[in-house]
Amino acid sequence: LGQLLGFVRHRSPRRVRSDLVPVIERARAAAGARLDGVAFHAPRGGLPHVHCDPDQMEQVFLNLFLNAADAMRGRGELRVRAGASATQFWVRVEDDGPGVPADHRHKVFESFFTTRPAGVGLGLPVCLRIMSDHHGSIAIEDREGGGASIRLSLPLGAPAAGARRSSWSEERT
Repeated sequence: LGQLLGFVRHRSPRRVRSDLVPVIERARAAAGARLDGVAFHAPRGGLPHVHCDPDQMEQVFLNLFLNAADAMRGRGELRVRAGASATQFWVRVEDDGPGVPADHRHKVFESFFTTRPAGVGLGLPVCLRIMSDHHGSIAIEDREGGGASIRLSLPLGAPAAGARRSSWSEERT
């Protein structure tokens, strides 16, 4: 019910210059016991600051962490990697689960699509909306050795007034 209400009560991001390391840590803490059997690896500092809504980005990371924990059935490794180019900041969330089948990659961003019996199918559509509202992107990439790799990309610097929203893409940036 909370996911449905969050999806319906859409609000524009309140962008502030943010360090994503504490945002990632808060999302990890919010995932709680669902990550108890999972080895969690994430950057501890040194990331460039980005203009984003930290609460909305925490929601993105939380959704990705919970999906990974479910896919790995509470065991395995969850890695968060980050880097930057001259214009983009990227984060990859990688897990040791079964991965996302190629025929599901476009569907997982559609509202109410789920492969889990108890799933609602709003986690990734919420992530897509948040990333789009931040003029960023979210993509599922192939991961060498199996598992899922979700790539988030955000522009570095303050967003330009009236900047065009991007949408989901499998392209690498």
